Amino acid sequence: MATEKNKGVVSVDTFIESIHFPTMDTSIFSLYNIGYRTTVATLSDIAAMGGRALYLLVSVGVKEADRAWFKEFYDGVRQVLNMASTAQGVEVKVVGGDITYSENLIISMTVIGEAATPITRGGAKPGDKIGVTGELGRVKLAWYTLKQGGVLPDWLRIKLLQPQLRLKEGLTLCDHVHAMLDISDGLLLDLSHILRMSGNLGAVINLDKLPVLDDVRKWCEKQGINPIEYALSSGEEFELLFTYPPEAENQVDIEFTSIGEIIHQPGIYDDQGCKLTPMGWDHFARRTNPPNTPPANPSTA
Repeated sequence: MATEKNKGVVSVDTFIESIHFPTMDTSIFSLYNIGYRTTVATLSDIAAMGGRALYLLVSVGVKEADRAWFKEFYDGVRQVLNMASTAQGVEVKVVGGDITYSENLIISMTVIGEAATPITRGGAKPGDKIGVTGELGRVKLAWYTLKQGGVLPDWLRIKLLQPQLRLKEGLTLCDHVHAMLDISDGLLLDLSHILRMSGNLGAVINLDKLPVLDDVRKWCEKQGINPIEYALSSGEEFELLFTYPPEAENQVDIEFTSIGEIIHQPGIYDDQGCKLTPMGWDHFARRTNPPNTPPANPSTA
């Protein structure tokens, strides 16, 4: 558990076949990739608190499995735990879990960790800059391509199946940021959580600054898709979204992109003053929220 100087942090994640990954298709989502991806997603919550992961409990509900099944799945889990241990300088151990019968594959992970001062999503202040690690849009584009029956190029496949683990970045950021979370539902929707929890604040986003790969832009152009909308609404990115005081801009020794600013006026706006509608994944509606297809220019939403 946590040391005397640190506070305990805990997070639970559940992943269900046909919702978080397709009905078992080993040509795309191998058991190794499922183990890898679910572990990154679970540890990502600790990264967003600026903490270190210490212990992991893994429970699996499965219809049929043998020793080889579990070995492949846990190979993916162990690969991420090895990377996590290296990134944070403290070993992450699997200390328990459960196995039960289920018609559909269900995975539940609980991670226990520690943080000197856990970062919440409720500390943003007017005048803060908004930062994000990595780049955005590839995950949603990968899902779209699969639904259209397309084949994923490697640069889409790797982001979907083996997303980046941001524990090291979270630890580096924790002394400099006011609020932070990981992007699981989409940048705009997750940013709206920060704004609401910070006292109903607002934000201005510079759409030209959004970190979108040239490959994503070109792929979207071929499909007739707006890459900016995908960057704003792509969920399960597991990148860190945070707010920080301007004076910390050059104090953080990691790569990130500054995309906007926190303001007093509630709502999210682009740099032209047009209001942006939060878009992202709504689990209970099992759809992208809002449900209507976004306009060609999301700044007019």
